[in-house]
Amino acid sequence: MYVATPVPGGTLAHGRLHLPTGFDATEPPFPGWLRQLSRHLGEVQFFANERVPDYHAWARARHGELLRGYCFNGERGEVPLFVGTPTADEIELGVGLRGMEPGWERWSDDEWTAWYETTPSESDVMAMAGRWSTDPSAIDDATVTEGGIYGLPPSVSDTS
Repeated sequence: MYVATPVPGGTLAHGRLHLPTGFDATEPPFPGWLRQLSRHLGEVQFFANERVPDYHAWARARHGELLRGYCFNGERGEVPLFVGTPTADEIELGVGLRGMEPGWERWSDDEWTAWYETTPSESDVMAMAGRWSTDPSAIDDATVTEGGIYGLPPSVSDTS
């Protein structure tokens, strides 16, 4: 994990390797991990994108409360994380609006089409990041200075 020096509006952490088991937003320990992290840091935001499995997620926790969490896994055709109500930003973008509501197993083709129209893409995740705080793809390289640190996030087993 790499933690950058502060940028206007916060501190960014990026990592893919050496993350603890259960860090993935599709796994049951993820909400607890995010809550625990926010107890220590105040507000924590999480954004994830993976093009090949069509995996897109975002979450926001503040002072130990998970306010909103959404994850779409296109490879499996599911929304394994849907916590809280969609925010005004999600509504305006038209993404992250629906989970897997009861009775989804019996949806018609039209219902599946309507559901799929609310699933996000890579650019939607960056747009959500920009609306909530900072769009990482829009950061000028000159803004990020030398001096970041490498480390590992707290273990998921440390969450409650």
